[in-house]
Amino acid sequence: PAWRAGIADPELAAMNRGDVAAARALQADSAQASPLSLAVRSAGLALQSQIISEQQAVTGRLDRLYQTQLGALIAMIVVVAAIVAGIIVAVRRSLLRPFRELYKSVAAVADGRYGTRIPVVGPAELSDLSRGIERMRTRLVAALDEREQAQDSLRSLFDLAPDAMVASASDGTITMANAQAVQRSEEHTSELQSLR
Repeated sequence: PAWRAGIADPELAAMNRGDVAAARALQADSAQASPLSLAVRSAGLALQSQIISEQQAVTGRLDRLYQTQLGALIAMIVVVAAIVAGIIVAVRRSLLRPFRELYKSVAAVADGRYGTRIPVVGPAELSDLSRGIERMRTRLVAALDEREQAQDSLRSLFDLAPDAMVASASDGTITMANAQAVQRSEEHTSELQSLR
């Protein structure tokens, strides 16, 4: 209380009046102010030292946490990379290989090798697709066989016809001739040769 009445209150009053020079003069001239100022400065320095020490401790803990988090982040990146690599390998095995197999078989059929069976491969959707393509292939083979049999039957009927028959394209080119037409053509050619 004596410090406050003798030092602090007059200094505060000078500051409130806006007389900064008087407030500083009171602080510098006072015999009581000097030991208190030293004590305040000493306490301030001790507090500053304690704050610096605490800052260093907190900074050290933050550095350790940062290192731990950095290590965890690197570990997570490695784990994610391993998972992505695993997914890529799984996709290649479960989808790309079956797709390639399916493509090779379909390409063979498209090239006219109709006896090539379409393998049932891959996951459910792909194997369903494979089965559907195989059904199309077997129907195609059956249709081609029927067409060939029909052509053979037509050819047999055409050849067995008692009259000479000739089929021609729109440009007049002869595309088919039955046995009677061939025989008559040969006879006609012989007659022409004998006339010469």
